[in-house]
Amino acid sequence: MRRVVIASSVLCFIVSALLRAEDLAPPPAVFAAASSDEGATIASPIAESETDDGSTTASATTESAVTVSAAAIESSAASRYLNAPANSSVAQPDVEYLLVGPPHGIFERDCPNAYNKVLAPCEGPGGDPVYNCGVDIFRPDGLAPIGVWGDHTLPQGRALISYRYNMTAFTDNFVGTGRVNDSDVLATFPNAPTFMRKQTHRWLLEYAPTEDLTILGTLPYQSINIDYINAFGASSRTSTIDPGDITLMAMYVLRKWDRQQVHLNFGMQLPLGVMSTERFAPTPTSLDGSYPMRVSSGSYDLMPGLTYRGQSDWWTWGGQAMGTVRMGRTNFDYKLGDQVELTAWAARRVSDCVALSARLDGLIWGNIHGSDARLNQTLAQTNRPDLQAGQRLDILFGATYCLPGDFLSGQRIAVEAGFPAYQHLTGPQLGTQWLITAGWQMVF
Repeated sequence: MRRVVIASSVLCFIVSALLRAEDLAPPPAVFAAASSDEGATIASPIAESETDDGSTTASATTESAVTVSAAAIESSAASRYLNAPANSSVAQPDVEYLLVGPPHGIFERDCPNAYNKVLAPCEGPGGDPVYNCGVDIFRPDGLAPIGVWGDHTLPQGRALISYRYNMTAFTDNFVGTGRVNDSDVLATFPNAPTFMRKQTHRWLLEYAPTEDLTILGTLPYQSINIDYINAFGASSRTSTIDPGDITLMAMYVLRKWDRQQVHLNFGMQLPLGVMSTERFAPTPTSLDGSYPMRVSSGSYDLMPGLTYRGQSDWWTWGGQAMGTVRMGRTNFDYKLGDQVELTAWAARRVSDCVALSARLDGLIWGNIHGSDARLNQTLAQTNRPDLQAGQRLDILFGATYCLPGDFLSGQRIAVEAGFPAYQHLTGPQLGTQWLITAGWQMVF
């Protein structure tokens, strides 16, 4: 107890010395915080007294509790109301930003693409339709269904590698939109095709040297089988397995705006595929080497096109028009008919890894110009150049799954399958029964 008294005396002496040093005589009133019943914080004075040794101490007495008047309470409540945050947001004026967007063009300049833009505070620079970088390809719905290629451009410096497998089954002979029996075909030709299966293994590589330009190349490997039946009921099969023509394509962005993009496709197909007829010449009595069996067009082909894509928080949609224009004849004095493909799709992002899609795909292709004199045109319809044209509309459904994990980042697997809703063939000609495409993609 004695130690406490001594410590208190020393403390009082120190406080008294400090107050005298600051010439605080008489000392000011000290205020202590007290809480009212309404929650307002009110200051009440505490009386100070002087001890015998001249030091001052603060003592709280019952008289220190000051009765707060009604006017003081009202003033405190008004102050609290004025200082409280507003329940509704206050509109702020638009601000002019100096934005720097990505460079544009095939040959990009080193200087940044700077421009002024007036934006609302809630919009932010990222919502600017000019500055926006377009569709997010890293979402599971960011790329088109696996049956479409040339549908997107990559960010600058990015690359994509993909493997795709496609199988299309053909069955039943058509003349126009109607099916015909094998006996009807055998009334005109000694052989009638009954089934064809076409398989394509395709490797695809893309690279983006600039933000607006992406270069694409494909290398296909094809396998084709056709089953025949003759007038005596005997069956036969022809088959071929060879590399196909290489395709090179450039995709250049014409315009980007609020999560939408339009780009130009310009490609060329190079006749580097192996044509089996160059190794094994058709004979007048053999069905080998017919037109549907050939994996190479045998000519340089232009492939112009136009692609549009758009995206929202949960959907991605797009459309593409692509043509194939034959630029010359083959070494056997014929050229395949030109082709136009129109496709449109919509994909729904179900989660961060899964997307589902639906697509319409329309094809129009022409007859063969000229003919390969080595083929016997009376042997089967597949040897006739004037029975190769047609139109078809396919309905397809697909799914995409992005592989999780850092090691598998940027990789996805996808599948798409469908069937023709409409086909009109210059026949007799085998019609499409169904088709399926499955593949793997990686962006790095």
